[in-house]
Parts: sequence; C-alpha cells; structure tokens
Amino acid sequence: MQSFSTDETLSNVSPHLLDILTGLQRQREELGSVADELIDLFREHGVALPPETEGEPPVKPCSG
Repeated sequence: MQSFSTDETLSNVSPHLLDILTGLQRQREELGSVADELIDLFREHGVALPPETEGEPPVKPCSG
C-alpha cells in the first residue's frame, strides 16, 4: 500500500470530504477492506490522508 501524501493535498479538499475521510480512517478496523478500497480510490484521484500521529485526529478539517 502506498504511503499517504502531505497536508498540501488536503488543502484543496472540501470540509465535507475531509469529514468522510476522517470517518473512514477512524473506522478502518471495523470496515476492513471496504475502507481501504475507498481510501485507495480517493488516493487514485489525488486525495490522500496524512500519516496518523498518536494523540491527534488523522485529518483536521478546515473551517469554511
């Protein structure tokens, strides 16, 4: 699996899409391969999540 991109990729993403990606990231264990496939699909279209850091939310939606 490819590594995630930097926050620069997320700067052009709507807050609603960031909410969806955040939910997918949080529920990867429960959703299993479905979440991985959806994240890969977003990645193929240029949208990727930054790497998770312990104690921080995986994606920080911008207000707008």
